[in-house]
Amino acid sequence: MANRVLLVEDNELNSRLIQKVLESGGMEVVVLDSAEEALHQMESIRPDLILLDLQLPGMSGYEFVNQYTHQNGTQQIPIVAISANVRPEDKEKALEVGCAGFIEKPINTRTIMQDLTMYLE
Repeated sequence: MANRVLLVEDNELNSRLIQKVLESGGMEVVVLDSAEEALHQMESIRPDLILLDLQLPGMSGYEFVNQYTHQNGTQQIPIVAISANVRPEDKEKALEVGCAGFIEKPINTRTIMQDLTMYLE
């Protein structure tokens, strides 16, 4: 059975590229463009991994992680942050709020499958 990835990304070009790469690697991808929608649909989507843009309109990726963790007690689904903000403090903040990892934008289409596989094991 294919791993299901929830991609929360508001930039349509980025989401289409990431979706295409992941699907060509055998993953099932559900794309949403807001953190609020992702929170409301988590139970019905039931992802194995969440790939989360940190800079979203409305609720940020950081706020999503805080609310998701608060609602579920402990985080059960690995959340991997994706962001063009790649300063060390940006990466640290993502890990501090509860993300399992961090992938820089623009994504490397040659390595993203390998990068995500380690969070699914």
